[in-house]
Amino acid sequence: LKQSFRHNFNISYNSYNVLKEKNIWTNLSVNTTQHAFVQFSSINVSGKRTYQTVNADGPYNINFYSDYGFKINDSRWHLGFGPNGNWNRNIDFVRDETSNVTTRNVTNTNSYGLRINVNQYVPDKYNFYIGPNFTYNHSKSSVNKAADVDYWQLEAWASGSVTISGKANLDLGSDVNAQIRQRDPRFPQNNNYVTWNANITKRLFKNVWEVRLSVNDILNQNVGYQRNFNSYSYTETSYNTLKRFWLLSLIWNFKKNGAPAKF
Repeated sequence: LKQSFRHNFNISYNSYNVLKEKNIWTNLSVNTTQHAFVQFSSINVSGKRTYQTVNADGPYNINFYSDYGFKINDSRWHLGFGPNGNWNRNIDFVRDETSNVTTRNVTNTNSYGLRINVNQYVPDKYNFYIGPNFTYNHSKSSVNKAADVDYWQLEAWASGSVTISGKANLDLGSDVNAQIRQRDPRFPQNNNYVTWNANITKRLFKNVWEVRLSVNDILNQNVGYQRNFNSYSYTETSYNTLKRFWLLSLIWNFKKNGAPAKF
């Protein structure tokens, strides 16, 4: 095998206007691999598949992200939105030992998304955030058309916290992450999940100490999930993760306000 080299290019533009409370975030990254290590698989007459690693040029990954945010006039609400996208190309080889024919397969997996976020923040009172992201996914293989796929996906985040002032010194918080995917007839099982967390915090001794009780994954649905499509197969994988649990925490907020050193 030849030595493999990765080439990364990144360009970004960020701007924030404090007085108008407007922001623009953009980022474009391009990753290519020279002499990439790819898979070469051979299939014999009985269907046995043998794998080996070979070099190939052509794999790449391009990722684009953007966000434009501004404050809504005469309100405390902030609105942000921006398109995002990912373009990925993988290369592999498949050889049919019966006909002794080797085929170079190209798998293009692209996604096009739009993210929106709405938030409102008032110090020492409350903080709310909602951020849905809608994505359209397209995967196409040059060899196995049965592995081609088009589906949409919605992932949404929402979080909020409220500060109860006075003698109570309590903070109440909660956050939710929902993942909803278009069902594919090849994957009949449920692949939609909602992860919901909540916590209550008691602040003590002028906010130096905090006692927090939190519960994670209240609905007990936290599951790892992944879809893969390539030249010879399409898979949907669910794997175990840490699910519902309670946690009692004691937090110490410390800071050092020493006098400037004298020389």
